[in-house]
Amino acid sequence: MSEAYWDASLETMPREELLRWQQERLRQHLAYVYEHSPYYRRAFDEAGVAPNDITGLDAFVAAVPCVTKMQIIEDQREHPPFGRMVTVRPEDLVRIYWSPGPEMIVFTPSDYAHVIDLAAKAFYTCGVRREDIVNVTCTYHWVIAGTVIDEAFRKIGCAVIPGGPDRAGCMWRSCGRRERPCSLRSSPLPKSWGRWPSRWGSIRRAISRCVWPL
Repeated sequence: MSEAYWDASLETMPREELLRWQQERLRQHLAYVYEHSPYYRRAFDEAGVAPNDITGLDAFVAAVPCVTKMQIIEDQREHPPFGRMVTVRPEDLVRIYWSPGPEMIVFTPSDYAHVIDLAAKAFYTCGVRREDIVNVTCTYHWVIAGTVIDEAFRKIGCAVIPGGPDRAGCMWRSCGRRERPCSLRSSPLPKSWGRWPSRWGSIRRAISRCVWPL
């Protein structure tokens, strides 16, 4: 890792080389889901598309069927608990989240590590560094936000305050005066702060930047 880039080799890769890298990863991914997921195999077959037909990103966008959140919810409802999209055994999973819908979002160890790395890259690009103290005000239970974001900041090297939602803002004001965190990650901004602008002003003065949803 350099100071400017999270993954310099990938982020500074020449355009043509990057496209080749993306296309190879895409080819491997499509072949894997077609072989291991009954849902995607049927979706490809019904669309008259085979993974080998996808020769590049443009062909992927033009030919591969789009999957909506409602389709995922319906598939999980018809084939509980995880639906037919999951390509691994239940014992291979390490994280299970419950998203509004409801939709179950599951991760293997490698999936989870990849998602954390992507989030860390995003925050690093926003200017977050290891010397920062971060207050994560997202919900930590059921949904994906809190734990993944917490681990992403800690992967950067930050000290993390697992604040969670603070409806009244009392803990935030106390924390801001004492710890003076450098970054805030909130989604959305707590409603109580909107009702009392002076409260948000005191909090805003205690931090150097806010990292909002991407």
